[in-house]
Amino acid sequence: MIQKLKIAGIIAGPLLVIACFIFKDELIALGKAFPPCESYRMLKIYCTGCGNTRSVICLLNGDIIGSVRNNIAPLLIAVLLLCLYIELIFSAMGKNVKILPRKGIFWAILLTCIFIFYILRNFIDVLAPIS
Repeated sequence: MIQKLKIAGIIAGPLLVIACFIFKDELIALGKAFPPCESYRMLKIYCTGCGNTRSVICLLNGDIIGSVRNNIAPLLIAVLLLCLYIELIFSAMGKNVKILPRKGIFWAILLTCIFIFYILRNFIDVLAPIS
């Protein structure tokens, strides 16, 4: 049963990526329909979600620099998912390969760095999302 789930995950991953690129224009149009950020509109403060939609649109268009410039979270999530997908492939082949660290200190440092970035982008113009 577990092996079948692994194989299903291995097949579903690329299909999901292909579907995202096939329906790229629809996803971009959907993303542009979101309302502007209320925290930025009212307080002129970038929240942790500010720039996520533009970042995903940049990723769909292959603009990695633009994606990072808008918000680092979507690219980071994409990289983490790719690492988990590679681990799944190895697991399905019977090999126990771990690409992502499993220690809590790594994740604590990573999250701390991300939150520091989210704070600093309100004070350093070059880190602010592209309007």
